[in-house]
Amino acid sequence: EGNGWFGMTPHVGGIHLAMFRMAERMAETMHDTEFAAQCHQWIETGSKVMESNLWAGNYYLAYYEPAIIKKSEQVFAFQLDGEWMTRYHGLPGVFQKDRVPVTLKTIETRNMALNKYGAANFAHPDGKPVEGVAYGTYGYFVPEICMLSATYIYNGHRDLGLRLLRGCMEAMALKQGNQWVQPNVVSGDTGTRIYGSDYYQNMILWSLPAALAGQDLSQACAPGSLVDRIIKAGRANSVA
Repeated sequence: EGNGWFGMTPHVGGIHLAMFRMAERMAETMHDTEFAAQCHQWIETGSKVMESNLWAGNYYLAYYEPAIIKKSEQVFAFQLDGEWMTRYHGLPGVFQKDRVPVTLKTIETRNMALNKYGAANFAHPDGKPVEGVAYGTYGYFVPEICMLSATYIYNGHRDLGLRLLRGCMEAMALKQGNQWVQPNVVSGDTGTRIYGSDYYQNMILWSLPAALAGQDLSQACAPGSLVDRIIKAGRANSVA
C-alpha cells in the first residue's frame, strides 16, 4: 500500500491462488462439482501466468505489468505468503514446488542478511538495500515475519525460521519494550518501532506452534491439541 504495485505480483497472486484452493475444497465438500472445476481452472491458469512471467531465476519479481512495461526486480521478502496459507490449511502449494526452496534461500541471503532483526521488506537482487522505499530501507511487518518464519519451518528450515522469529520478537519486546504496544512495522537495523501501536495482526504468532509441530489448522485445533488444551484450561478456571 505504501509502494507502487503494477500488474502481476506473486504476493497478491499467491494469496488469490491459495483462496481458490480453499474455495475448491469447500465446493468439493458441498458436492458442487461445477464450481470446484471452475476453481481448479482458475488455479491452473493463474499458476501458469505467474510462473511464466514472474520467475527471475532464484526468486519472483515483485511485480510486472507488460502492457505499460512496469517491472520491479526487487526481492520482496513476503512473496510466498500464499505458500504459508496453503500449508496452514493442509492444501497443496500454489507455487512451483522446486522453486519454493530456491526463493526461500534468496530471501535469506538478501532480505534477512540486510537486517539485524527480522527481514527487510525489500532488497535488490544483489543483496544491496533499497533506499527510499516506504516503511524504511530496513523496515519489516511483524505479522509478515511470523508468516515467513512459519514458511521456513514448514519447508524444513526449523532453526532458520526460529532465528528469524526470535530476532523479530527480540526487537519488539526486549530491545524497545513494545511487547504490550504491538507495533505493525519495525526497523530491522535498530529494532525501533516505525509505525503502529495496537495491531492484532500480531496474534498470528499463535500459528507458529502448528508449524513447529508439522500440523495444519485442523490438526492444531483437534482434541488434545494445544488450542484444545488452552480452551479447556480457560473454561475450567473461569468464574461463573
